[in-house]
Amino acid sequence: MDIKKISDLSKIMFDGTLKKDLEGIIKWAEVLEKVPDVEPLFTPYEGFTPLREDNAFEWDYDDPTRSASERVDGFIRFISPIGRKT
Repeated sequence: MDIKKISDLSKIMFDGTLKKDLEGIIKWAEVLEKVPDVEPLFTPYEGFTPLREDNAFEWDYDDPTRSASERVDGFIRFISPIGRKT
């Protein structure tokens, strides 16, 4: 594939580093087209990870807003990094 043809088809003018990068991508694509058919890879590890049963449980935790210095309607009020109150 030619950069000029791509430029004409896409109605985009490629120049400088963009043209150089695109040429490199096209070269890699041409190399990949020449790769012969290869069998899919497999793992030599024949075992599997055993599944474990899910165990649901109650998690009792404190209200995080209780320890906040400023609270407004159940929300925590804090000073933002840029110095405004939010």
